[in-house]
Amino acid sequence: MGFLSQFDAFHERATQAAGGLTDFGTADYQEPLKILLGDYDKYTRFSDIGRQSIEGEVVGNLVGRLVEEQQFKDMPQHLQTPITRPIFMVGMTRTGTTKLQHLISLDPAMQWLPLWLGAMPMPRPKRETWDDYPAYRQVKQAFDLMDQMNPRIRQIHPMIASEPDECHTAMTRSYVTASLSSLAVVPTYSEWLKTADRRPAYRRYRKTLGLIAAGNNNRWVLKDPTHLWSIPALLDVFPDACLIITHRDPAKTIPSIISLVYEVRKLREPDLKPEDIGKFFVPYWGFAMDRAEEERTRFNPAQVIDLHFNDVIGDPMGTLSRVYDYFGFPISEEARANWAQSIKEDRTGGRNPSAITPEQFGSTRDEIHRCVGRYMDRFRAMEAVQKR
Repeated sequence: MGFLSQFDAFHERATQAAGGLTDFGTADYQEPLKILLGDYDKYTRFSDIGRQSIEGEVVGNLVGRLVEEQQFKDMPQHLQTPITRPIFMVGMTRTGTTKLQHLISLDPAMQWLPLWLGAMPMPRPKRETWDDYPAYRQVKQAFDLMDQMNPRIRQIHPMIASEPDECHTAMTRSYVTASLSSLAVVPTYSEWLKTADRRPAYRRYRKTLGLIAAGNNNRWVLKDPTHLWSIPALLDVFPDACLIITHRDPAKTIPSIISLVYEVRKLREPDLKPEDIGKFFVPYWGFAMDRAEEERTRFNPAQVIDLHFNDVIGDPMGTLSRVYDYFGFPISEEARANWAQSIKEDRTGGRNPSAITPEQFGSTRDEIHRCVGRYMDRFRAMEAVQKR
């Protein structure tokens, strides 16, 4: 049976799994979900395990909407929790965002999105009680199983239930995120996404963060490279957001993204070749980076700071001070001590030990540079500063 023909059946399965809940919230998720399911039918050759995995994700996201919607009704007071000047890291993968987010999250004045609460949101429990929650154990088990099936995924991008993770874990439930373009061959959905109105997805995300914060007014520190697709929508919902854009040669970052996507997808698509992903991803992410560069000319430059990868990795303490000074955030002695200890214990320097090249995915350094267009002007200027 085709994916699209099961649209109603997926909802029925979700209702059963959610104990009879029927309110999926606003209907804006339905169009992108139908487009996505149609692409699964037309273009993707899943293995039996892959098909079961995708079906499980669809039902799981719908269950998430049901449970989340019920919590919105049960705890409306949390949705009013102020979210003031949140930090959003919108740099590409492998530009130092994971290291920087981890360090800033050690500041007791901050709050962050753990992987498990992004997947299954609820008012944030005390850290020492997480093991008592079935939702936490379920998410942990799922990612532990992925690690067992392909340990290389964690080497490229660790995904740990208890650690800070990316916004798409929560935004996927709206079905308006570029992360879904990574999971299968979905050309119709990917083109639709280029012009989609992302504001409803960000409005729902705002409610999700309020639910998780549950009255905690600490500043949020969040990250996801898919925000590059939707900075105007992000600022429409979070108008005082503080944006950190990290930079590194796209000929290094884009192949690294492709490598991660390939490792995840080959578990589901046994006939998949690395160059198949490269042909799609290079122009697709080049489009996103180029458009983000154009869009940033229309918002307040005081809301964005640009950081070079070498500074994030080579001088993390200096970089943190620069970020806090730029946005006018105070730095406590406890935060400085936590940062110093973490930096001391980080023996890898945040670097990926494996060398990933464009040629492994059917591309070249020059081709990637051409695809990112005007972004290269900014990156070359930052490189020139680094060489002084």
